[in-house]
Amino acid sequence: MANNQQDPLPADLMNEFANKMAKLIAELKQDNQAELQSLRSEIKELRTQLVDVKTGSRLNLARTWDELTATLLAHEAKSPPEGGP
Repeated sequence: MANNQQDPLPADLMNEFANKMAKLIAELKQDNQAELQSLRSEIKELRTQLVDVKTGSRLNLARTWDELTATLLAHEAKSPPEGGP
């Protein structure tokens, strides 16, 4: 821990994270409230990990991003595409 200076989180990454979370919440609201409650718990955990990032642990950001991606992919896999051919 020679360097106490913390790098700011990349704004573009944080904006993308926020946009994807908002989209996922909107999609889940259309499905059912039980899934939305589960998502809220997941979001709290992701937020905790992002706070850890601000204290210097970049690995948690990568883990958070991987978890978000897995959640998005799982939701897409079980949801039929809208307006399909």
